Amino acid sequence: MAKTYNPIPKIGTGRFGFQLAIRTRLYAASDHLLIVQNTGYTEEYKRVAYRDIRYLMVVQTHGQIQQGMISGAILLLVLISPLWGLPWLAAGLIGAPFFLWFMVNLVLGPTCRCYINTHVQTVQLPAPRRENKVPILLAFLKSQIPSSQLAGAEQPVA
Repeated sequence: MAKTYNPIPKIGTGRFGFQLAIRTRLYAASDHLLIVQNTGYTEEYKRVAYRDIRYLMVVQTHGQIQQGMISGAILLLVLISPLWGLPWLAAGLIGAPFFLWFMVNLVLGPTCRCYINTHVQTVQLPAPRRENKVPILLAFLKSQIPSSQLAGAEQPVA
């Protein structure tokens, strides 16, 4: 019997670091979570059964600060470049994408890494990458895990 996989809504895709060619997505089946990592040439699958999940661990990272510093530094260099002879219009056109990157990063909020721990392994999830998406994933996992497991768990999903 074929399984039906649905993407988890409002979670998005994830990338590990600056590996732009690798796209990772979370899918939900009736009894397990599927993590699909696509490199363009190959696909790697990891399955985590809902009944095996012990807890969800969220670790705050400094990604927002690092991206803000990079985009802000480049923007600052571009904006002071007219002092060296670059026309203001050219500096504005070159700096606009970096300003947009800075503002979008600021609006999206703090970054994090999520891990699911089972009795056998700890799996890093590709998404969510921002802390404001974690409650969505947590609510989804709580809806999939049997209530008897949550009631008798030593370390509940939280």
